[in-house]
Amino acid sequence: MEKGKRTCRILKDIRRQIAEANDIEFITSECRYKGDCFGTCPKCEAEVFYLEQQLQARRLSGKVVVLAGLSAGIIALSGCGTDKTSASSETRLQGEPPEMVEDSTSTIADRSQCEADTQAVTEKGKNIEPVKVEDLAIVGMVYVPASFPGGDDKLNEWLHSHLQYPEEALPDSIEGVVKVSFTVNENGSVSNASIVKGLHPALDKEAIRVVESLPAFKPCTFDDIPNIEPGKEVTVTFKMPENAVIRDSVPPNKNAVFGAMEQMPIFPGGDAKLMEWVKSHMQYPEEALQDSIEGRVVVQFVVKADGSIDNIDVVRSKHPALDAEAIRVTKTLPNFKPIHGKTVEYRYLLPIIFKLPRQEE
Repeated sequence: MEKGKRTCRILKDIRRQIAEANDIEFITSECRYKGDCFGTCPKCEAEVFYLEQQLQARRLSGKVVVLAGLSAGIIALSGCGTDKTSASSETRLQGEPPEMVEDSTSTIADRSQCEADTQAVTEKGKNIEPVKVEDLAIVGMVYVPASFPGGDDKLNEWLHSHLQYPEEALPDSIEGVVKVSFTVNENGSVSNASIVKGLHPALDKEAIRVVESLPAFKPCTFDDIPNIEPGKEVTVTFKMPENAVIRDSVPPNKNAVFGAMEQMPIFPGGDAKLMEWVKSHMQYPEEALQDSIEGRVVVQFVVKADGSIDNIDVVRSKHPALDAEAIRVTKTLPNFKPIHGKTVEYRYLLPIIFKLPRQEE
């Protein structure tokens, strides 16, 4: 029993060293196999198969796959001075059949020498040498990766419907993708979400939030045994809301008076009506049509105490013709309504989206 458990511990350490050498997230767990485990129980084989999969992915992406500490593990397993040291690395990684381990014998002196050699090899392991992924192959195991209920389309649909564009990112009109890595646990829950490719602190934070709130996945399995799957990735896409109106509580001038958020002036009918009004009164510039130019222009203006518009300026430009039209249509806005009769002023940021007519048909 003890020899089998010792073999299992050594093999786990080998796998851990290989994972660290290749910068692979690797979580080992206590062997639950009842009896002598020589690295061939389903749990150990699952760890090996996961490691093989990660190394294969790195090789295909052009990264160097390295092996560290394996020689030390082989020496510790086989005993010094035996012919079993030359056994293939794939057998050693998975574990040897019980009869092969039982045949490995050595004297106390041999063990002392073996420990010394093991230490030397471990220190030498700093000189990492390339290894083929085939050295870690497992024959006959069936691996099924973790999956979201309904597939990737449903996953993207869920993310889109639960994503909230952060208000603090609205003034910069930032759009793009955030790539998030996460772990699917044995029970299908999501944990350890982290940013692989960021875009903006507020957007990154929201991407982490929405990924961590994902419903349970169907966990990955090795021969129908549920297992943990770290390193899954998903892309979260951020687009500016078309009906976004940004209110800034920073005074546009020293004499401006500002109240609480609930006291700010509003457009008759609300923000949705404001965007409808802009769209219905906008005239696509001929120059921009000829050059097939479209995009977003962000206009800043101040709503005065009487509800009128003042201090109109473009804070995010796209094209001179589009900028001019954005200013023109903003000047024609009807008066906003003060809240509860309060005489307060607010600065607004209004994104105006220009889309070529043929894309709207």
